[in-house]
Amino acid sequence: MEPIYKEENSLPGIKSIEIYEAVIEDDNSLYPIKVNQKDYTLRMNAEGFWRVEGLSEEMSVYIGELVEFHEL
Repeated sequence: MEPIYKEENSLPGIKSIEIYEAVIEDDNSLYPIKVNQKDYTLRMNAEGFWRVEGLSEEMSVYIGELVEFHEL
């Protein structure tokens, strides 16, 4: 499967970000992503912000903003 968005060297510690087509689960959109070739899931939290569990807050916020900015 090809990513719908790809970025390289965007933040210190991030060599690559790949975001894939959203998957709908229990009426929520989940985005499979890869950061530095490791699998994660981007999901909306209870406050309405996109977050990636297992990443630092800074990286999680940055990736969430990518999805909103690029309207993925």
